[in-house]
Amino acid sequence: MIVLALDLSTKVGFAVDSSDAGRPRTGVWKLPIASADDYGTMGLALQQWLRGLIGMSGAELLAYEAPLVRAGGGAFSGAFTNAHTVRIQLGFTMAAQIVAAERRLPVRAAAVQTIRKHFCGHGHAKKPAVMERCHQLGWEIADDNAADAAACWSWAKSIHDKTYRPHAETALFAGAAG
Repeated sequence: MIVLALDLSTKVGFAVDSSDAGRPRTGVWKLPIASADDYGTMGLALQQWLRGLIGMSGAELLAYEAPLVRAGGGAFSGAFTNAHTVRIQLGFTMAAQIVAAERRLPVRAAAVQTIRKHFCGHGHAKKPAVMERCHQLGWEIADDNAADAAACWSWAKSIHDKTYRPHAETALFAGAAG
């Protein structure tokens, strides 16, 4: 199954199956932004780009990190409550789901903690740990956006493609084989 995974933001990280089994092709696409609050134009640009990427890659499943939108009190008070950030996160999610629906692609979203637990061994791993894990696997990444997409790709592949196996020779999986 060909998986396309996205880290949705104004710099969209993506990871998709490559000809090298078990290793994604990754990249980053920067949304053209005319003005900070031009959400419609950004959404349309994302949809057009995503249609092309799905067509080119032959993706059979779209996966992405679920938006992290928090409001209210508690330990995360004030985190991600900025209206601009909420519009971007939820709008880009909807735009990606619209394109997937047009193409009749199944969609899977996972919490960042779920993806990082799968990829790094613990759900509270930070971006540098995700990038380091990609380097351990020998995966080429341009930045943390591509690394997050690669981690999401690995998570989705492990669930939906029974032929996928993370490389066992890396430190995280040392001693797990056998």
